This record gives sequence, C-alpha cells and structure tokens, in this order.
Amino acid sequence: MTDRYVGKGGSDGANGLSWANRKLTLNGVEDTPVVAGDTIYVGPGIYRETLTCDVPGTSGNIITYIGDVTGENTDGIGGPVTVCGSDDDIGLADRTYGIYAASGNGDYRTFRGFIFRGSTYGLQLIDSDNVIYEDCISVDQPTSFLISSGAGQASNNATFRRLASIYGGFAQLNNNDSGSYGSVVENIFMMAAYNNNAEPKSKKCACRRKLGGEKEYLTLR
Repeated sequence: MTDRYVGKGGSDGANGLSWANRKLTLNGVEDTPVVAGDTIYVGPGIYRETLTCDVPGTSGNIITYIGDVTGENTDGIGGPVTVCGSDDDIGLADRTYGIYAASGNGDYRTFRGFIFRGSTYGLQLIDSDNVIYEDCISVDQPTSFLISSGAGQASNNATFRRLASIYGGFAQLNNNDSGSYGSVVENIFMMAAYNNNAEPKSKKCACRRKLGGEKEYLTLR
C-alpha cells in the first residue's frame, strides 16, 4: 500500500515514490508495477496515452488513481488532469481507449478526478468487479465510461458517481450473462445505456437511458 506520483517534468526512470521523484507517464507508474492497495496521484497536465491496467486490486486494498486537480498532493498549484486520445488534442482519436483493462485486471479499482477526451472509449474495463468511476468528465467521445463482459461473465458492484459528458458519450453497463448485480449510478449527467439485464440502482441522474433496444428520455431518481 504505497503512494505513487505521476506528473509533467517527471521521468519514467524515477522511482515515483514522491512528487520530486515522480514518473512522467501513467503507464510508467502502472508498470512499476503497482500492487493492490496503492494510490497514484496524477498531477495536472495532458497525458496522451492509453493507461493499460496490468493487475487488479483486492477487497480492502483498492488501486486508486486520483487526478489531483487541487494540487494538494502534487505540484501545489492544481489544474485539469486530462487523458487524451488525440496526439494534437483536437483531432480524431489516435487511440481507442483512455484507460483500458483486460478481463479481471480492473477489479477493485477507482478512478477519480479525470477529464477524458478524444478517444473512442474514455475508460473501458472488461469483466471487472467493484469498480468506481467518480468525479470525471468526458468530452466529445462516443463512449465515456464502460464496463463490459464476455459471454457467461458479469461485471458486478460498479459505481458511476458524479460524472458528466459534454458533446456525446455515455455510461454503460454491458453484460452478456443473465445479469449484473449491485451496481449503482448516481449524480450523473449524460446519456446512459444499461444492457442485457444490467439495470443498476439509479438516483439523481439526468440522462437519456436505453434499455433493451428501447429509448426514452427521463430523469432517474
């Protein structure tokens, strides 16, 4: 259970164990490697990469990535923390994902305080349980925050909290088994799609919701 640091002006050759010795990239710190229980503070700036999650957290030892917009734990100044899929920051996506986890590697992970921009998928975790997305913004992306599963699999206990989408994008639970259990969506403003018996508990959300191919506009409470 270690605090790790990422920020502009850092080096992936550094140990990442303090702001003075910060890593430069998200993958640089992930490949340290991070272990269950670690907290990663990401300083203000634009990160033009796909963070690929290598290992899951565990119950009671969540791996947490925090976009430190206040600067309290990083540069002391703060500012937006952006994961960008476009190399020129304004064009079409050069990368499919902002953050990605293959089957199970997203278990017990939290992502907080990020702006996702310019990717096809802002954040996608596959067959991952006990995931929290909170205090994040998606800008101009077809899919903002996605948890999906393969045949016979489920992604359970996901939390989508205090999320917003600008110019498209949605939060989606897309499961291909008989259902997904224990998931919560609250305080979001975006289009949301919950497919294949993956209907979560929802409250204080303003969104366009899609269920089983039917579309309707409503406010979830």
